[in-house]
Amino acid sequence: MTKELSDSMDRWLRWAQFCVALTALIAALTYAGQRSERDEQQTRSLEKMASELSEIRKDAQEGISGVRVLGERVRGLEERVGRIERR
Repeated sequence: MTKELSDSMDRWLRWAQFCVALTALIAALTYAGQRSERDEQQTRSLEKMASELSEIRKDAQEGISGVRVLGERVRGLEERVGRIERR
C-alpha cells in the first residue's frame, strides 16, 4: 500500500469515526429529550392523582365528621325517646 493511499484511508476512517460519533451524540440527545418529556408527563399525571386523592381524603373526612354529627343527633333523639317512654 502506498503512503498516499494509506493517508487517504486514514482521513476517510477519521471522517467516518467523526460521523458515527456525531450520530451517536444526536441520538443520545434526542433520546434524553424524549425521556425528559415522558418524565414530565408522568410527573403531571402523578400530581393530578395526588390532588384527586387529597380531595377524596378531604371528602371522606367531611363524611366521617358528618356521620359523627348524625350519630350524636341520633343518640340525642334516642335519649329523648327513652325519657318520653319512661314517663
